[in-house]
Amino acid sequence: MTVERRTPIHPGEALVVEFMRPLGVSPGELAEATGIPTRHINAITQGREPVTADDAWRIGCALGTGAKPWMDLQTEFEMGTAHAAHASTYAGIRPLPV
Repeated sequence: MTVERRTPIHPGEALVVEFMRPLGVSPGELAEATGIPTRHINAITQGREPVTADDAWRIGCALGTGAKPWMDLQTEFEMGTAHAAHASTYAGIRPLPV
């Protein structure tokens, strides 16, 4: 099975590009709407912090997207980052006979 790998996109980038910029929403405004501290919103949008399940629920409620898209983006980012960092290790793992 061949899996195409692309550069993972941090959910914070999607948050900025697809929602905050088009809607003209600042990190402070999103923080106020969600109850997430502004410093954490800034860290998410800069790709320095992950989107937690609580963040996903709060952001999803504020933007009308639900939590799942934000958790899916975070999972894809973490999976892609792990694969990029450890691909040769994963390639050397042999399946157990089950």
